[in-house]
Amino acid sequence: MNLIFIYGPAAVGKLTVAKALESLTGIPLADNHSLLNPVAKVFGWDHPERERLGRQFRLEFFQAAARANKSMITTFGGGGQTFDDFIQEVIQIVQAEGGKVLFVRLFAPKEVLFDRVRHDSRAHHAKMRTVEELENKIIKTPDVCARALVGEHLEIDSSAHSPEEMAKMIVSHYGL
Repeated sequence: MNLIFIYGPAAVGKLTVAKALESLTGIPLADNHSLLNPVAKVFGWDHPERERLGRQFRLEFFQAAARANKSMITTFGGGGQTFDDFIQEVIQIVQAEGGKVLFVRLFAPKEVLFDRVRHDSRAHHAKMRTVEELENKIIKTPDVCARALVGEHLEIDSSAHSPEEMAKMIVSHYGL
């Protein structure tokens, strides 16, 4: 089982790349917003219960997929110690069931992120939509754009490649 874990800041193109990868490989996508939006709808994004339930659900979901030997693609936007702790838990539970976590970090210049955050496509997924929101997120969590403190990564500048090119890069790098 492979858990393809695509992460990076808001508006970097995680969902777009994940969809291209799903289309190319047939590996199902369970993106961050699809998993968390129902909980956020009830509690709001910043509520402690949303954070607790979201973390618990994702960990149990990843563990069940690993146990059933079902590969999947997921997306995640986060940073800081909480993110690093979550990543370590994901690695432990997936590896304990015989699976592997394949990390893909997407990054882009802030100007590109500020341009993309305003796209109408983001409205359909309850994502942040203003430059001000993104700037505040980067100020509050400056390492949201940083590399996770774990092993092998594929790191891609999403401003330099199309989603389809990035999907092919992921397939090639990890031998999918």
